[in-house]
Order: sequence, then C-alpha cells, then structure tokens
Amino acid sequence: MPGSNHVQTLASDASVPRRVARPKHRRPLTALLALGLVAVGAGGFGGWLGNPSTALAASSSSQLVLQDTGTQFQWSAGWRLEKVRSASGGSLHASGRAGASVSVVFYGTTVQVLAPTGRAEGSMRVTLDGTSRIVSDYRSTYTPHHVVFSRSAPGSTHTLTITVLGTRGHPYIAMDALVVTGNDVTTPDWRGHNQHPGPTATPTPTPTPTPTASPTSSPTPAPTATPVPTATPAPTATPRPTATPTPTPTPTPTPTATPTAPPTGSVLVPASIDASGRTDVSASLATFIKGVGANKTILFPAGGTYALATALKLGGLSNVVLEGNGVTLKATGAGTNENYSLLYFQTFPGTNYGVTVRDFNFVGNDPTPNTFVGGQEGAMGILVDGGSNFDISGNTFSASWGDGVEVNSGATGVHVHNNTFISAGRNALSVIWGNHVEFDHNTISAVGYVVFDVEPNTSSQPCSFINIHDNTSGRWSDAWFAVDGSNTGAAISDITVANNASSGKSLLTVINAANGRKQRISFTNNRSDTLGSGPVLLFANIDTLTVMGNVQPLSSGTIDRITNSTGVTTQ
Repeated sequence: MPGSNHVQTLASDASVPRRVARPKHRRPLTALLALGLVAVGAGGFGGWLGNPSTALAASSSSQLVLQDTGTQFQWSAGWRLEKVRSASGGSLHASGRAGASVSVVFYGTTVQVLAPTGRAEGSMRVTLDGTSRIVSDYRSTYTPHHVVFSRSAPGSTHTLTITVLGTRGHPYIAMDALVVTGNDVTTPDWRGHNQHPGPTATPTPTPTPTPTASPTSSPTPAPTATPVPTATPAPTATPRPTATPTPTPTPTPTPTATPTAPPTGSVLVPASIDASGRTDVSASLATFIKGVGANKTILFPAGGTYALATALKLGGLSNVVLEGNGVTLKATGAGTNENYSLLYFQTFPGTNYGVTVRDFNFVGNDPTPNTFVGGQEGAMGILVDGGSNFDISGNTFSASWGDGVEVNSGATGVHVHNNTFISAGRNALSVIWGNHVEFDHNTISAVGYVVFDVEPNTSSQPCSFINIHDNTSGRWSDAWFAVDGSNTGAAISDITVANNASSGKSLLTVINAANGRKQRISFTNNRSDTLGSGPVLLFANIDTLTVMGNVQPLSSGTIDRITNSTGVTTQ
C-alpha cells in the first residue's frame, strides 16, 4: 500500500543508520565579496488560472486556450521549444536573447498571457495593437504558469507581440499559452478563426471553380467565358522567360551566407581552437571566453568536441551566455579533483555574474559512472564556486567522478533546469555553501550516491532558499535526498522539495543531524513507484516542518518518522 503522511511523533529518536560523512574538499576556500541576495519580487497574479486543468476547462466556455505550439504563432530566431510537464499544454517556448519576439493575430475581446514566473525569469515587452507594456516575470518563488498580462481589446481582430528584453542577470522569459475570450456577437466564429488561422488560405480553393467552369463551357459555345481559358495559353508564353528562373539560384546562396554572421552581441568560437576533440584546448578556450567581455553571447559550432585535459576555469564573466549548440566538452585528463571538472566558475580574476550555460554535452572521464569512489569525487560537470545569477539549462551530463552540478563558496541565484543527468559518480546536485538555488524539471537516470544533497563542509557554510521541484530520478545508492550528513551544525533554512518523482528507488530522505537545528523545511507531493521499508522519510531537530501529500509504497513500517521538531504540519 502506498504510504501517506499520517505521522506518529515519537518521544525519542531511535538511532538511524546514516551514511559516512561526505569527504570534504581539500582546497582552501576563496575569500568572497559580500553577495546581495536575490530580491523578493511582487506577489503572484490572482485570477481564474490555478492549475493547468482549470485553464483547459475554460476553453469549453467563452475562453479558448492557444498553446505555444500552435501555427498561429510567428517565432523569431532565438527561441527554443522546451517540453515541460507543468506547462498547460506540456511545452513552452523560452528565450534569453534580447530582441527575440513572437507575434500572433487573434480574434476576440480579451487576451491573457500565461508564463512561468520565478527568480530566474526576466522581463518582456507586450505590445497589443500598437500599445506596449513592460511585464516582469520575476518572482521570489517559482510558479509554472501565471496570468502575467491581461487586457481587453475593442474590436475583433488583434495583433499581440511579445519581445524579450534580456534583463541583466536573469534574461530568460518563457511563453506557455494565450487565453482568448470571445463573443459570437462582436466576432462571429471567433473560435474557428483562432483554431484555424488558415481560413485566409480559402482563396486557394477559388481556382477549383475555374476548372469546373471549363467543362460547362465545352458543350456551350455561347459562353464567351471560354475565351477566358484561352488566356490560359498566355501563361504558356510565361515559360518563355525561362531566363527569369535563372536568378532563383542567386537567392539560395544569399540565405546561406546570412546564418554565418552571428547576431548582434554574439561572438563565434574561432576555428583556431580545435573542435575535433584531438588536442587539449582548456587553456586557449578559457582565455578566449574571458577575453570576450561583458554582455555577449558566445556561440559554439554545432557538432564540435572540445577536449579538456584540465578544467575550463572561468572568472570575471558578466552577463555572458555560453550557447553550446549541442557541442561536447570532454574531460581527457586523469585527475579526479575539482581542477578536472569540466566547467569551473571561480572568483579569480573576478566574481562571475549573470552567466548562462545552455545546450552542452558534458562528458567526464569516470570509467565506472554511477559508482561512488570515496576520495575521488571532486571532478564535477559544472562547479559553481562563488558568484551570482547562473542559469544552467538544456545540457546533458554523464560520467563525472563527482556531481553533475555543485554549488559552493557562497554562490547565490543558481537556477538549474531542464537538463538530463545520465550518470554521476556522486550526486546530481550538491549544495555545499549556497543560497537561492533552484533545481527543477531535470531528468536524472542514475547517480552513484545521493540524488539531491545539501552538505556543508563546515559550520560556517550556510545554505538557504533551496527549491527542488518537478524533477524525475532513477537509481541512487545511498539516499534520495539528504541534508547535513556530516553533522556540521551549519545554518540551513528554507528548503522546499516538491512534486518530484522517483522511479525504481524509494524516496529515502534523511534530515536528522543532531548538531544544530534546521529551519523551515517543506517536503510535499513527492512520489515513488518502488517499495521502501519504513520509515522512509526521517526528520529530526527542525523548526517549522511541513510533510504532506507524499506517496511511497511500503513493504513495512510507516512512511515517516518526525522527532524533536516544532511547528509540524502533516496530513
């Protein structure tokens, strides 16, 4: 039977086996500048849309939902389609490129724009029939779909354009759907026009009547309409200017040349840096990236492979987008510490701010991926070692000795989303010392240790505002989620774990360190499809704890055990 959160609070905490404390990094921590925390945004929009089902239910009344994949939308370059379970139609279009736009002609009296909001979201300009308004999708907490723009529009036919503004530090916006309200009196057949914008193509059938006229004209010579077809021979003269088709090849080369030119603010990785994977480019590639300057997009050539004998160490970047285009970064060195990570964001020669890493294939050098080897877990896929405002999305991680992504040295504002983690020697995500970290909509096949881990090395490494939600995961060896297994007593607070799914393994969660108290932990609506031996969720020494709506099949025992905690809310 699935377990539920009917919790018995025990008088004393029985000793629970806990894994060996996480080995600490052996490197000295870099001195950090004081980093400002991400500001709390405005509250969410109220309205009829509480969840996707409500949105779709509305389409049967006077409202119609136009999903982002509809043919009505005209997308400029710079957008990418993301499959997202929590979106109203299972997908959304996202872009962080300033100036990227989408336009749609719709028929109706009112329009609403649905978009995700959160700490990683930026601002857009929404223009309706020539009138523009700036809309910010930034919020302190993530919501999968908000009504971020709503406007009544007099008349029946309207044009809506959304333009990405490229907000500093969090440039991305996403478009989920439009909700159009119509009225059959003011706009007859408004639903049909919106669902099939192609009726304007109805003129194409008009030629079909013309042939129908020709048969009737053959028996009846009287209709001088027959001469009209004789005009059809005139087109036969048109073939004569076969010279005209000859220019047609000329346009073809012209477009081919256009893609070669990078968009404004973009820089191509030079061909002089070997993209064949045969020679080590860690030094030359790092030098190039650091020399590009602020507010730039660095475009990697699609299909390339860059061999890295040591980590690609980057510091001092400001508002830089690393656009991978599916390129592979491959570890070729023999080391297993942090200096052999693939991407190593450090605070030398300066702190990184506003960095986007998108669409790379990170391949480590661990010959036995998904097997934890103590003392050899320092080489990460991406190591965010200090800095602020990172967006890591659309990447694939495999064969790292350590974690897919590690957050350390006080980094703040790190958003890791829509990535695929195929294998890792240790964890998919580790937060050693970081604040305002969001990890969502990722797929994790297997890891060698723990799927999600909040694990300070010392008591002076606080971790707060960590939001782990809407991920799917597979095999692990030690635990599904763990906090402060080294029992450091570091200040840990405001952790949310929600709407995640574990397949093939239980939700084994351990947050029960005896040293120090944790504050405001929420663990809700997570689910596993695999039997576990209860208790599976172990909580102790927490002030303000919420444990609700989790589903865990049990072979024995109860789903959770909560001890020595205050402000407990369970279901």
